[in-house]
Amino acid sequence: MDLQPRCPEYRVRLFMSVDLVGSTAFKAASGGETAPGTPLARWIIRTRHFYRTFPTIYLRRYGDEVGSEELACYKEMVPRLWKTIGDEIIFCCRVLSVTHAACAVMAFVKTLKEYGDTLDGFGPGLDVKGCAWVAAFPAPNLTVRIPTDGSYQPSDATTDNRLPDENDEARADSYPHNFDFLGKNLDSGFRMSKYSASDRLSVSAELAFILCEAAHHDHFSASFMYHGRESLKGVIKERPYPIVTVDTERSTRRKEIVEFERAVTRSVDARPLQLKNFLSSFMDDAGIEKPALPMTLESAREKPNLPKSYQDFKDAWQKGLESEKKLTEVEQISADSQDDGTQALPDTLQQALKQAVSVANAANNPSTTAKQDASETRP
Repeated sequence: MDLQPRCPEYRVRLFMSVDLVGSTAFKAASGGETAPGTPLARWIIRTRHFYRTFPTIYLRRYGDEVGSEELACYKEMVPRLWKTIGDEIIFCCRVLSVTHAACAVMAFVKTLKEYGDTLDGFGPGLDVKGCAWVAAFPAPNLTVRIPTDGSYQPSDATTDNRLPDENDEARADSYPHNFDFLGKNLDSGFRMSKYSASDRLSVSAELAFILCEAAHHDHFSASFMYHGRESLKGVIKERPYPIVTVDTERSTRRKEIVEFERAVTRSVDARPLQLKNFLSSFMDDAGIEKPALPMTLESAREKPNLPKSYQDFKDAWQKGLESEKKLTEVEQISADSQDDGTQALPDTLQQALKQAVSVANAANNPSTTAKQDASETRP
């Protein structure tokens, strides 16, 4: 681990959620019965199967997606378990490129279909649906380390005045289950889940933008569907938000019915390039930052223009580092003065101390500073 603090690098994390559909009704019906040969209820066996089997299938499917020599560089960057919430499993992964994100989501789509087929073999009552989104760190979203020892005092930059560090974010990439992730992109991602179903994976506008770019370059083969715009509570001031889904229908018969219906209504799948251009214009107008990802890992050397939120964070972080150094110097002078029998600091040092603390606090919470600046400029 580096001894000197390092400003966290810009990164985009992918979140994918799978939910066991119909579990409440199943528990109240036949799922409440004891399974033959075991003292456990059927719903317990099915839930255990879900938690054990779905991640296993996903690991295999992801391995298949990155199995070629061209994509082998993403083999170790597999999405890992972030958290479980009731009958929901959420995976998380730092994505290194548009292609990497496409591989991870494509594997997820195939896993939803495969595990859905498995549930069909058990009989009616249960199914799976998914939702996926991306979020940028260390700004405008936040990484928080969760204490694993049962204490309520996590020791990281969110609870003290220590500057956020690249080592913190790197650990979160490797062990997401030890961290929580907060911010507006997480909020909108969870809000999108209401539009998911067993036949469609709902995706955020930012992720849809990435996947459309991948599809345009033949790195993503699933079909997109656009469902218009709907208001999401707390998202972009509840301005109507584009609802985009990826087709996960696994029934051949139901696919035929949908095709017949589209022929009657003269509707078609959303074309990747057109959908990407629409989402780009919408995000620009709504003030939603686009994820800055290279097309492939090889092209990452040509670093994309990083979003303004990260540039502002980086500038504030550097000022905070300089202030921390000044604060250390003042504290050392204070300690030396006390050793000499002098109790009070000179006025110049007191002023420097106040300024250093103020700048350091601002650097640790740049969003608060931005809000204060905005309030001061309002008429």
